[in-house]
Amino acid sequence: MQNKKVSAKEDFLRLLGPEVLACVWVSEKPLSQRELPYWWLDYLMDGVLESHVHSLPENPKSFLTANHYNENFYLLQVEKSYPDLNNALQETFHIIETHKERKEEKKKVLCLTQNPQHFSVPAIKKNQSFDFEIVLY
Repeated sequence: MQNKKVSAKEDFLRLLGPEVLACVWVSEKPLSQRELPYWWLDYLMDGVLESHVHSLPENPKSFLTANHYNENFYLLQVEKSYPDLNNALQETFHIIETHKERKEEKKKVLCLTQNPQHFSVPAIKKNQSFDFEIVLY
């Protein structure tokens, strides 16, 4: 698994080619506090993230979809204090796998975090369906 560091929206967006099917974001703060990558993701998702924050109650885990390169793009946002990241990842990967348009095609999942240790869980280590790339912000 590769690690990349980004600090600007343009650098982040360059990582999001058509092969990227999903982003898993382990945030340091609640979604409503809009930490750094929030606006990058909201831009990518055409305002879906901001709409979500305004319309739903605060939750330590959010799962959203948007259109990206004419395919579904999935975002799982989980606060770092969430008690079972592994289970949240397994549920998300199951949903994505069920809705993937071409089952034989392997797609990339960006893992966005400040601490790469968040992604040292079995749901990622043992997953054969996706390629993972850790992106530090």
